[in-house]
Amino acid sequence: MNPLRSVLVGEVKTAEHALYGLMRARLPPTAVITTPIDEVRRSSGMEADYYCDLVQLSEAQGIKATVSDDLSPLAPVLEQLRPDCIWIMGWPYLVRAPILDLGPCIGMHPTALPRRRGGAPMNWTLLDGEPFSAVTLFRMREGLDDGEILAQETFGIGPDDYVGDLTDKIYNLTEKLVERSAMALADGTAVWTPQDDSQATYTRRRVPEDGRINWSDSSARIRSLIRATSHPFPGAFTMLDGVRVRVWRAEVPLGYRAPLKAAPGAIIGLHGKGLLVSTRDNALLLTELQSEDDEVVTESLLAHRFGPFVGANFADLG
Repeated sequence: MNPLRSVLVGEVKTAEHALYGLMRARLPPTAVITTPIDEVRRSSGMEADYYCDLVQLSEAQGIKATVSDDLSPLAPVLEQLRPDCIWIMGWPYLVRAPILDLGPCIGMHPTALPRRRGGAPMNWTLLDGEPFSAVTLFRMREGLDDGEILAQETFGIGPDDYVGDLTDKIYNLTEKLVERSAMALADGTAVWTPQDDSQATYTRRRVPEDGRINWSDSSARIRSLIRATSHPFPGAFTMLDGVRVRVWRAEVPLGYRAPLKAAPGAIIGLHGKGLLVSTRDNALLLTELQSEDDEVVTESLLAHRFGPFVGANFADLG
């Protein structure tokens, strides 16, 4: 197998698994670029384990790591490395010329491109009730996720999968596809397949307010929001007595029908392992909640923390 001169760029845990894939292929990157990860973690709103410490990981493999949150000033340095490709994995910042002109810049998108180009792909996939998604490695161009596809593999999404389950599947597939693609690039058998733009669909970026629960929505739709924004994302939220409450897990209760006159958002009562809240069409059983700056509340603490609010309405206590 021929050598492959490459650079790995990233900050999200996807980059960690891309590094593992390159090491398994015995084609380690020449250099690694990552951000000041502690600062990123503090300001992002995401949980810490969404990120990886590429400095520590790469230096443990004897690979030099450079810390920067902007690739453009590093173009002259990268040009001197003469990379055959640049792996840009888990890097939520714009990449433009002159970086794109240095050679194939290979990005990862967690959908079956050309479907679902754009922002928040994992979250929208769950919100829209898709039964599958994919990991796609593609050549980054100036357009939005529209470059040639290097590798793509689909995976299933179960009705009880949360976004954390999707990230685990994506990490594993990314590692496998990077390993396979690196070997194909090294031996000259890689195939770049243009995307069919006529089949393209797009999703938009989400903002924190998109995580607010609308109790007038259906039980299924609210549960999809909770699944789509749970760990390691900031969580779906509602307000209770002036305090933000994040809802990490919920179920549609079986064998139960909410009182017909219950207003959406009404806290009906404690039921088994959760807190029953009415919705537009029935009710949801909230099984894992967390008040702002407080511990996660599960079955053993629900009565103590939320029992006093039974009969009240989330919509009235915001």
